[in-house]
Order: sequence, then structure tokens, then C-alpha cells
Amino acid sequence: MFLIMKLLFLILLVFFLSCNSKSKNVESEIRDNSMNIDEFTMTDHAIEDSIIFKDCSIIFLETADDSFMREINRIYKTKDYIFIFDKSLEQVLIFNDQGKYQNKIQNIGQGAHEYQSLMDFCLDTEKEQIVLLCDNPYKIMRFNYQGQFISEIKHSDFFKNIVMDSHYVYCNRSELNRTELDKYEICCMERNGKQIDNLLEIRKNITNSIFDTGNFLNRTMNVYYSRRFDNAVYQVDKDKLTRKYTFDFGKFNLPDYLINERDMKKFSDECKEKKYIYSITEFVENEKYILFNTNQSICVYNKSQRTFTGYPRIKNTEFGIESNSFYSNGNDEKSIVVKIEPGILHMLKGYMEDNENITTLLEKVKEDDNPILFFYQFKN
Repeated sequence: MFLIMKLLFLILLVFFLSCNSKSKNVESEIRDNSMNIDEFTMTDHAIEDSIIFKDCSIIFLETADDSFMREINRIYKTKDYIFIFDKSLEQVLIFNDQGKYQNKIQNIGQGAHEYQSLMDFCLDTEKEQIVLLCDNPYKIMRFNYQGQFISEIKHSDFFKNIVMDSHYVYCNRSELNRTELDKYEICCMERNGKQIDNLLEIRKNITNSIFDTGNFLNRTMNVYYSRRFDNAVYQVDKDKLTRKYTFDFGKFNLPDYLINERDMKKFSDECKEKKYIYSITEFVENEKYILFNTNQSICVYNKSQRTFTGYPRIKNTEFGIESNSFYSNGNDEKSIVVKIEPGILHMLKGYMEDNENITTLLEKVKEDDNPILFFYQFKN
């Protein structure tokens, strides 16, 4: 009799824990407090930097054999350092705040403290550590700001992006690489890598395989998440997901019939012709502005004026240079980063000979030098 009672007790205990585990994801359903932002206007001219930015500092990244980069996928700038992720070379480059090369993390291999592929990185600013998200093998690695290895934690998920707030680590799963066990897009972990919650159910009916460039998981004023074919931006707080903004692009909203279009040429051609918007990346929010990239334009929402506008480019008025995208400056809602390729400047040199500022700029860089970074500070 005692054994039967003990068995019943264990069954009830397992059932109780199972119910609690399931209810946790029920409690983590989306809280919809979203503000709808509409009356969108798409312009055909660049936005001048002086309209929303008060200052621009220029950083020339030192070019050397060890500091060569092929592309930039994410940027973090602290008081003393600039960290740049180049996925194509599976590396994080470390420069000082003036752009002088310091070190890099490029531990490619199959041995201890090595990886074969990286997906993303973020900073743990409290511990002053670089946090790498590896996808081959699946693990999270930590290094100090000087690039020395500290620790690593293995996990079993394929994650696309990684960010941190003061307490937790957040990663998002890709819809295209999910398994049958993946039910949620966002994973919240403690600093030690222990998964504590999953948020936002993965959409199982999306068959379109197109992705836009840029990061969907970002941290500026808060931790934000956006995803393709969704006009909403979500705020992530540990075990709580809030739909914070919904953007209505009017006639530029992607029609439902295109969401599952398998013919990518047809999809791309129609989006190009009708200027349909299907992605929101590099989301930045501060007290006065919201700024983000889309596949069609750079979108700016002025909170005080309640104007919502898409621009094809940002124009630097000092040099007359235009860029069609930007990077969020990780963890900093007060600035963004624009990349300028020296090679393109030299190609346009003949058309800019009357611009003394451009001539001075070109004297400082060669055609094959690393990109020039323009750090813009928002107006208060």
C-alpha cells in the first residue's frame, strides 16, 4: 500500500510540474499595448542629417593585415572601444575609440575555445565582456574587452541574434532553420546560459524564404524584436513580450497573398515595383525619435510632431555623401552609425572635385582601406 501511495504521489508531482511548465508559456503570451503609427509618407529624396542629428563624429578604422574586414554586421561602441562583427570572416574586430586596431577574435577551428561559425555578438557591459553567439557548434562564448577567452556554455538551439539587458540574455530562433521542437521564436536565458522562458510562437505557415539584411533583435532604450512579414515591433522583458508598436505603411503594406510566394523573382519584382515593405531591422528608439531600416527605405517617426516618413537615404550635409541604411549602435539609443566605403568615394572623386571637404576626407584614406564610420548623435 505504501508503494502504491508513493507511486501516486510521484505521478501527481510530475503532473503538477508539467502543468506549471506549460502555464509558464501561457503566461508569456503577447501583451498587446501597441501604439498604431500610420499616415506614412514615402519620399524620393534623402533626409538631411541636420534634421534629426545634432552632431557627427568620424572614425577612420585602421587598415592592416590583421584588421581587414569584408563586411559589417553589427557595431557596438563604448567609451573606450569599438567592436565590429564581420560574419563573412567569422570575426569580431576590436578598435579603440579613435579607430586604432587593438585585437580581434577569430578562433576558427574544432579545438577547445574555438568555433567554426558565428551568428552574432553582443556586450555584457556590466562585466565588460564580449559575448559571442556560435552556430557551429551551438554555444555562447565570453571574452574580455581585450579579446582574451573567459568561458563558454554549450546549448542545443540554432539562434540568429543575441542581445543582453542588465540581467538576461535574449536570442531569437530563425523560422527557416527551426525543428519540430521549436515552438517559440525568442529565448530568454540567465547569464549562466540557463533557459528560463520562451516567447512568441513561431509562425508555421510561412513558406517564403526571403530575408532582408540587418538585425531583428536589438537593444537601445529597451530590448526590441521585429520579424519579416510583420509590421509590429515587440518589447522583450524576461518573461514578458509586449507588442509595443504597429506600423501602418498604407499602400506600401505587403499584401497577404505575397507572404507565401515561393517564386522569389516574382516576389522581389513585385515588391520593387510597388515598393512593398516586408521587414523592419536595426530598430532604434529614444525619447524623441524612432528610426529603423526597411527593405525599401529608412523610416523616421518624430514623436512630438507625429510624422512618419520613409527616406531612400541619409545625407551627410558636410560632405554631400548619402547612405541607404544605417546600423544601430548597440545599447545606445542616442546614436546610430553610417558606414562609408572609401572605394566608392574614390570612384566618385571626379564628380566631387569642387567639394573641399570631400577632398580632405579622401586624403586620409586609400581605396581599399577599411570603411569610414560616421557616428550620429540624435538631437535632444
